[in-house]
Amino acid sequence: MMNMNRVLKQAMTRVNPEIMGQWLSKVHHGDCVKLMDKMPVGSVDVIVTSPPYNTGTARVTA
Repeated sequence: MMNMNRVLKQAMTRVNPEIMGQWLSKVHHGDCVKLMDKMPVGSVDVIVTSPPYNTGTARVTA
């Protein structure tokens, strides 16, 4: 498992800490494209999603 403190420390060294502080350890709510456009360049290494989206198939939920 990844050491989150190490990951955060690495992120802070790539981008100005003042700027990164606004983004780290927080939940951000909004349109993902608009939010990502506001994020500092170089602050994201990977984005993981859980597709499929809008595939046209019916989904059964319990």
